[in-house]
Amino acid sequence: MSRFIGSAAGLLVLMTTACAPSIQSASFQATLSPTRMEDVRVFTTRVPACEYEELGIVTSEPPNLFTHLQAVVDGMRRRAALMGGHALVELRPRSQAAAGSPSAGDGSSGGAGYLATVVRFSSPCSSP
Repeated sequence: MSRFIGSAAGLLVLMTTACAPSIQSASFQATLSPTRMEDVRVFTTRVPACEYEELGIVTSEPPNLFTHLQAVVDGMRRRAALMGGHALVELRPRSQAAAGSPSAGDGSSGGAGYLATVVRFSSPCSSP
């Protein structure tokens, strides 16, 4: 019985982690103090008007078509915060970055993965 419970618990952990998107990153800068994920802003169609430095890039590879876009964005914001970032700039589907194709508009991740540049503002930024 205890072997069954252990196997079931292991399967539950595997199923839970299999639904999370895989987040990758590469830093251009030395390690900075982390920021709060909740404070990381997302810019998709424009860049902030204030000065910033690029810290690196973040990409995602959703494991399946059922991964919600919000989970992908939250994972990317979490990684940007760990890198010391204040914002994700030009968040876009990787297929769009490579080939100019549109993103899925149904709230799913579309399976293509996403790409963004992590930036840190030089001074407080009030740009919307």
